[in-house]
Amino acid sequence: MKINSKTLGIIILVVLFGGIALSATMGWWQTSGGGGGSGGGNGQGSSGSQAGQGAHTDEGSQEVGNDGNPEDRDNRDFHIRGRTTFQELLDWGLPVEIIETVIGGPLPDPATRINRYCSEQGLDFETVKEALQLELDRLAGGE
Repeated sequence: MKINSKTLGIIILVVLFGGIALSATMGWWQTSGGGGGSGGGNGQGSSGSQAGQGAHTDEGSQEVGNDGNPEDRDNRDFHIRGRTTFQELLDWGLPVEIIETVIGGPLPDPATRINRYCSEQGLDFETVKEALQLELDRLAGGE
């Protein structure tokens, strides 16, 4: 049996995209680009932070307990990056009132990424990031 190149190309595409669709349906295929994804990365550049509730770890940092208080604040990496969520700010101990003051409104869903919120609200992410980072630095230095 001889398969021409057009038929072979179609078979390859069907197998490739069919495999991806099947994997996604079965829960085996998970990408890290979404806001609620499981994270990833290597801890360099744009962070490997994870959005989520409860225990949270970040490469090179200590765990945060379910009560949101870091177990070892001195060794914790409190740097806001593009994938940082409002939940992470809360986990790091930043009070809701300070977050609301910086963003100029009520706290959105904690799983929301800060950069996405800023984009949706017409806010400059860098300005909000710097203000929140300043508050985190004050919090870390004050304890």
